[in-house]
Amino acid sequence: MSSAAALPPPASPTAIDGADADGSAANQGRKYKSRKERPCDACRRRKVCCIREPGDEACSLCRMQQTVCQYDQGPTPRRRRPPGAPRLSRSSAYTPTRSSGNPATPSPSIASRSHLPSEVAPPAAGEWISQYVGLSGDQDPFVLRHCNFNGSNYYKSGDWACLRVRTDGAFPSHFTLVPASHLDARPPHYPSSDLLNAAYPLHHDLLATYFEIIHTSYPILDPSRFIKGNKIDTPLLATMYSLARPFCPSAQTMPHEIPDAINSYVFQALPIEVRSPRLETIEAALLFIHRHTVIHRAPTTPGLYAEIGLLAGMCFDAGINIDPTRWDLSQADRSRRKRLWWALHIHDKWAALGLGRPSYLHEDDCNVPLLTIEDVPPNTVSGEPLPPTSAQMFVAMAALSQILSLLLTHFYTLKAVTRLPMVPVEEVAELGRFFERQLTAFYTEHLLPLTQVNDMLLDPTGTLFLAYHTCELVLYRALLRSMTPPNLLSQPLRIKAKTVVASVSKLLKNLQVTRLRAFWWSPISRINFAMTGGFMFSMLLSSVADEDIEYWSSEISKYRRLLDMQSLGFDTTKLAAARMGLLADMSHGERLETAGEGVDPKQAFCRDFGVELNSL
Repeated sequence: MSSAAALPPPASPTAIDGADADGSAANQGRKYKSRKERPCDACRRRKVCCIREPGDEACSLCRMQQTVCQYDQGPTPRRRRPPGAPRLSRSSAYTPTRSSGNPATPSPSIASRSHLPSEVAPPAAGEWISQYVGLSGDQDPFVLRHCNFNGSNYYKSGDWACLRVRTDGAFPSHFTLVPASHLDARPPHYPSSDLLNAAYPLHHDLLATYFEIIHTSYPILDPSRFIKGNKIDTPLLATMYSLARPFCPSAQTMPHEIPDAINSYVFQALPIEVRSPRLETIEAALLFIHRHTVIHRAPTTPGLYAEIGLLAGMCFDAGINIDPTRWDLSQADRSRRKRLWWALHIHDKWAALGLGRPSYLHEDDCNVPLLTIEDVPPNTVSGEPLPPTSAQMFVAMAALSQILSLLLTHFYTLKAVTRLPMVPVEEVAELGRFFERQLTAFYTEHLLPLTQVNDMLLDPTGTLFLAYHTCELVLYRALLRSMTPPNLLSQPLRIKAKTVVASVSKLLKNLQVTRLRAFWWSPISRINFAMTGGFMFSMLLSSVADEDIEYWSSEISKYRRLLDMQSLGFDTTKLAAARMGLLADMSHGERLETAGEGVDPKQAFCRDFGVELNSL
């Protein structure tokens, strides 16, 4: 079972397999396959053998469930394809699942749940949703450990169930389960997956492109789950379509309304899915953060911070922040949870940096060990080995996010900014040297090997190298701010800052097709290119000597030209190009035109935040 995944109505594995609770009827079925001995309603819904011994008032399944054994429902009607709907090839290696149905009822075995096909079943089959039990909640895990668990660490009482995933350790780990109907998981306003119908003819091409290009740059999914016969959760499928479309040759002639319909479906479905998240929901949300920007405007990725907050909430509901190493899970499931946690950690820290917001994640609230190469699936969908660079890059980004987290804590929180002016300059400089050693060690361990090996036709490492240089600039920006007015220690920092900025300009100038056509992590890369430009303006404004002023003026002009040139075919630089244009206009004292429908920005601010206009 994947935690926070949809679970079946509680039933023992032996009952589902067609045996009595005590196992006495194992391997027994009806003596005659006569239509006169039709299954009861519960067994018909589950599509299992209905076993009734002579003299029993209920079948074995209903006795186990303590429900009335009824024969009121007729045969389940066949689902028919709507007229005009595209027909999918049965030979396709990936089969989309519609959101109109619920997964079939599997065994409540936690070890195998995440690998079961999500077959469509009648809505009456019911879906159960699990949530991790926290230490301080009303459902005390130290109380739940006294439940009368069966041999599968499973307990059910009415419309409530509990699953135990670890018994040893400092504290017990449980998931509680309730029917999806209790959570309004599929309300009437849930969007219809018919929005994806137009993309279904390109299903195979889009997903093949996804695993060829997107997955090799951002390997959070396990390709073994996407083999022939398995179904894909519909929001996850739509997100994979959306990311793969610009890289898929056969999708280039797709009418513009089709991508709009795909994104529209995800925009409508994800806010509903977050209320009862499964691991597939978290994967879809992590991927959708990277969606391609259609219109490039000045605002920095609107809505990103709120999306990160929803992601964090889903991960906490799913217990992704808890170390699963000793849980009763398969190694594949444990690695999956670790990948999702560190993907969230990466995006949370870089969004906090780029947007200037507090981080949602705090070290005291998680204990997931650092990601390793072994946690990234080694093969692609076709069975070919995944290029080692893919796993190395993902692991390196996780390690770099740890360093960034410390940087934000020591230099960019409100308390840190208040405290730093009172710290002696020598101590601040020593703290800076500590982070320089951390970054140097990171470069030696993670980046240097990537500069010596190129095992991919499309090189995705540009995201990582840009992120590394951004961390350096973030450090020097904080140190220089704490050393105003300038002193003897600030000049060496300005020289180092020149070196880092030159490295980013060189990276941008020397972008080859192998990097331009690779998938860059967005919005991390878009914001990082913009942050480099903002840092250059801060260096210009803090320059005193004429030669420094000339140097930074020249570097800004060069960087702007590079951004404008690359942005013609490289969307990742378009935000930075727009931001540099705004900063250049501001620095030249040009009055910005009022945006919007004739509404003055000052009036809009007062309206949105309830501030009196005359108080500003």
